[in-house]
Amino acid sequence: MSTIQERVKEQITQVKDEILSITNQIEVFRNEGDEADVNIMRELQDKLEILSEKVSNLQKNLSIYQNAHASSAIQVGTSVSISNSNVKNKVITLVMPEDADPVSGFISSASPLGNALLEKKSGESVQFATPGGVQEFTIEAIEK
Repeated sequence: MSTIQERVKEQITQVKDEILSITNQIEVFRNEGDEADVNIMRELQDKLEILSEKVSNLQKNLSIYQNAHASSAIQVGTSVSISNSNVKNKVITLVMPEDADPVSGFISSASPLGNALLEKKSGESVQFATPGGVQEFTIEAIEK
């Protein structure tokens, strides 16, 4: 299983590759384009702005994840082992909402479980409401 840092780094690389491709397309249109290409150029410029903002946001998230080790309490970027009567030692990682992937164990800090875990420490129990009723988990270990 990849870490959240690896996943975000991979996303940054992919978006930067897209930016390079669009930049190359813009250069081709500048050199060879005619009046009909103005709309295409605007579209490409808009995409470039969106992708640049995405890279910036991903880099901010990566910084948050890399600095998650500064506290003994759970925060975004922290991996946690939790248990209850149905689940034993399930390892999850608290992530920014846009990086959530519950199937892979990446839980949004904005989710009921993620929100309940924030700032808690090993040995503490958390309760949170779900559509199926109140859930309770014990924090077995914090993996930084």
